[in-house]
Amino acid sequence: MSPIAVAIADYLFLGQALPSGRSWLALLTIVLGAVLYVMTDDGFVIDAYMWVFMYFFSIVAEMVYVKYVVESVEMTTWSRVYYNNVLSIPPTLCLGLFFGEFNFLQDANFAWTVHAVGALFMSCVVGVGISYAGFNLRKQVTATTFTLVGVLCKIASVLLNVFIWDKHASTTGITALVVCIMAGTFYQQSKKR
Repeated sequence: MSPIAVAIADYLFLGQALPSGRSWLALLTIVLGAVLYVMTDDGFVIDAYMWVFMYFFSIVAEMVYVKYVVESVEMTTWSRVYYNNVLSIPPTLCLGLFFGEFNFLQDANFAWTVHAVGALFMSCVVGVGISYAGFNLRKQVTATTFTLVGVLCKIASVLLNVFIWDKHASTTGITALVVCIMAGTFYQQSKKR
């Protein structure tokens, strides 16, 4: 649903043309596949999906706003990665302190091992890589295309769940996700107006 809302916002706020008929059909098919997946979810509870609606509104606003910033603020991709990550440190530290995430440091048995430091370092490297890839892609494509790529990656991770854990979607749900991914391949990015 969010790629459709972002496509409309792309048109209204960022000067993109509306998607072609083929692209609208692809977007609608993705929505229908996602709805079918949700309807076959054993854990479907309307309370749990209230967070989805909150996420929906925030993700649409974020996708359009960040694309606007990427287009209007002259900056390299590495500069965006740097500022994004550095500006996230103070709120992350405050939230970590508030929720007691650093209490383990007071444990007498706690020690920084080579493996722990290595894992922390590698997670930082991967995080910077993901940040760079995201900002680089945002610069190259429309907000709708970036949203669609994100949605399809999430769908792929749900499919990966089938191979890793035993509690996962039904065959109908998995089929619905495959339909979503296939529909995504038919989407064509719109042009500037």
